[in-house]
Amino acid sequence: MPQSISGIDGSSVKVDFQGFTLYGIDAIAILYNDVKGLKYSNSKVYAIADLDVLIPPRAKERIDMYREIIEAKTALITISENDIELLLMDGSLKSILITPSIEPIVVAMNKVSATFGDQIYLKLYNMLSESLRDYNKLRERPLVSKLLAMDEGGILTEEDYLAIAFLEYIEKLESYRRLLLKCFEKGTLVAFISKTGRSQAYFADISRKLCRYIPADIMVFQNLTSSSGYSKPKVDDKPLKGMPNILSLREFYDKLRIAITYIRLDDGGPVLKLEIPYMGNVSILTIEEDILRLLSYLKNISPQGYPYILLEAHELSRISKDTFNSIIYSLDLIPQRTGREVIEGWMM
Repeated sequence: MPQSISGIDGSSVKVDFQGFTLYGIDAIAILYNDVKGLKYSNSKVYAIADLDVLIPPRAKERIDMYREIIEAKTALITISENDIELLLMDGSLKSILITPSIEPIVVAMNKVSATFGDQIYLKLYNMLSESLRDYNKLRERPLVSKLLAMDEGGILTEEDYLAIAFLEYIEKLESYRRLLLKCFEKGTLVAFISKTGRSQAYFADISRKLCRYIPADIMVFQNLTSSSGYSKPKVDDKPLKGMPNILSLREFYDKLRIAITYIRLDDGGPVLKLEIPYMGNVSILTIEEDILRLLSYLKNISPQGYPYILLEAHELSRISKDTFNSIIYSLDLIPQRTGREVIEGWMM
């Protein structure tokens, strides 16, 4: 078992009202360390949350982005304050980093320049650095792009909000860059684990040759295998395309490599998608060594074939509907909820 391990997960919830969306997000990092007698004798929990009102458009995509941002920051503050041998993140890194469907990058960049000026990116970078210096500061300012836009924007139009969404995407890319660099610097093995996936990369050639649809890779491995083990890892030469050339983000992500494999920890258990990030070209031998090390770590801490620390982080981060409804009631928002209260015609 690893001498220290951390698991990160988050959740989000939202309710749409007339002209705005009320949302709640959180992220939890659980840390176990100080092994004594094959047990962890010390544990710690880091938590970041945000509750606010969001003006349309594209509220759902932006709320998902907020959750991903604070998951990265929670992981970053945890690894910055502790020596962690293994860091487990819930979800897919490739999916997290894909450009959101809010605006094409060139269009979004032009809107940011027109609304805030090009200097806004440096301000974002500096504010992010300031917020990450201290855990309590981070909890106070979990989303600096949103605060920065409020400070800079004055009265905002719908077009301005689309520019803000791009700023939020830049904050996400920068947050994950800092997290990955910190892991590489400290020698922490970081792995992204997901229970679902749509990728069809493994069997794409067979699908083309047969001219037949083949289900997602994870479904194929789940149904055609039953023993514990892992699939041969795949690494794209350039897994992330279309990165914005801002704050040297494109330069970093052009060098990033993501090794993908599918694993099963117990015979008959669930198949999981595993992603391990690397900087620069990496050999399959190195990747397989890391996979085997990871499997040996997870074997004894994964009841029913899924890492317990991620299950615990999931349960702690879950925002219940009852809790959120209590918040709505306390804010006296129920009468405004649907916008269908007026059923008679208006005389104008």
